[in-house]
Order: sequence, then structure tokens, then C-alpha cells
Amino acid sequence: MSGSQQIRVYNIDIDELKLAEEARIKAQEKLEENAIMLEEYASQMEQLAEQRAEQLKNAERMAAIGQTAGMVGHDIRNPLQAITSDMYLITEEIKVMGDGESKRAIFESIDSITENLTYINKIVSDLQDYTRPLKPSIQEINLFELIEGTLLTINIPNRIEVTTDVKPKAKTLKTDVAYLRRILTNLMTNAVQAMPNEGKLTINVLKKKYKTVITVQDTGVGIPEHVKTKMFTPLFTTKSKGQGLGLAVVKRLVESLKGTVVFESQENKGTKFTLEFSASDS
Repeated sequence: MSGSQQIRVYNIDIDELKLAEEARIKAQEKLEENAIMLEEYASQMEQLAEQRAEQLKNAERMAAIGQTAGMVGHDIRNPLQAITSDMYLITEEIKVMGDGESKRAIFESIDSITENLTYINKIVSDLQDYTRPLKPSIQEINLFELIEGTLLTINIPNRIEVTTDVKPKAKTLKTDVAYLRRILTNLMTNAVQAMPNEGKLTINVLKKKYKTVITVQDTGVGIPEHVKTKMFTPLFTTKSKGQGLGLAVVKRLVESLKGTVVFESQENKGTKFTLEFSASDS
């Protein structure tokens, strides 16, 4: 074999080796890509399994809530109303007593009992509002009167300043009066609880194009960033007392009225909830 032939064969061997090495590298890269894809897929499957398990757990919890709501509607609300009536009669009887330490002590006890009755009644209402079928009864209402009347039902300490501003063009709204009263009660109650020392509760109503906008704002402790995404989740609460249904009820009732609810909050500065509903034609 001549020298030129030997060189040509050698070059062919080198080319084959290069092609083989490139093929090996490509195969290795493909295997690595597939391994990453399999790992990602396995992770997604694990997340889906966890989500499904959580959904099943939540479904069981919601079923339990429904059963509990049916129970409390009969076994708790009836005696609760009887106790409330008795407390009213007792209060009226004590008013005729002469002033003194005993009378003041009795009134303090009555206030404490009444506060607990209100709290228990709210739990019952939240349970029932979250589980019952919703069928709004739409009528035109006066928002100023509804807001003022709702404020009267909430125990607001003197240390909290309350301001209400209902613009004339937004005074009326076609909605379900009972549902909106429950929505405002829950939001106002939360606002008051967020201001344990002092603060300002502001309720504004205005008309924005074809929407009626209601805001409930406080200057309280605010909502931590890490829990904001869970605020409307049933049974989630950051309070030592509470069932975690108040805001879930708000969202459900608002949506049943074809409205929206959002919030913005800063820790140690306060929180503002904004409700939007289709405005009245008037």
C-alpha cells in the first residue's frame, strides 16, 4: 500500500471516530434531557396527587360543614334566640333598679354575655350562609340606610372613628338586601377586630361608570403578605377565635350577586376591601 493510501484510510478512521463521538454526545444529551423531563413529570404527578388529596380532604370538610350547619340551625339557633330574648327582658328589669355597684356589675355581665351571643350567632350565620343554596331576591335599596343600620348592629368601641360617605349618584342599588347586609357585617366586624387599640373605619360608596363601588377600609394591623392568597379560603383564619368562614361567605355572597370583591393591605397600615356591583339604572 502506498503512503497516500495509508493517509486516506487514516483520515477516514478519524472522521468515523468524530461522527461516533458526536452521536454519543447527542445521545448522552438526549438521555439527560429525558431524565430531567421524567423528574419534572414525576414532580408534577406528585403535586397533582397532593392537590387531589387536599381536594378530597376539603370535600370531606365541606360535607362536614354542611352537616354541622343543618345541626346548628335547629339545635343552636332556637335556644340562642330564646337566650337573647331573656337577656333583653332582664336588661329592661334591671334598668328600674337604683344606681350602684351591683347594677353596674350586672350590666357589665350582660354586655359580656351579649357579646358572646353575637359571636355565636355570627358563627351560625356563617355556617348556614356558606352551605345553603343561594337565591338572591333583588330589589332596589337605599345604601346609606343599609350601611347606617348595619353599623348599629356591630359593637364598635369609642376608640374607633367611623366615617361614612355615600355619593348621591350611588345612593341606590338593585341587590339582595339580606345578602349585602351580611357582606358588610362581616367586613365591618373584621375591620373593627383589626384595630385592637384605636383606628378609623371608613365606608365609601361611589358610582364608577356602570358600577357601584363600596369600600370598607380600616387603619388596623394589616394582612401579612404570606397569607394574602388564602384570605378567601374556607376554614382558613389567622385569629385565635373564629372559624375561617367570614371572608369565604363574603366572596360567595358577592359572587351570587354577580359582583366582585378584592382587597389591598399593608402590615401595620391597614386593609381596604372593594366591592363592585352592576349599578342601578337610576
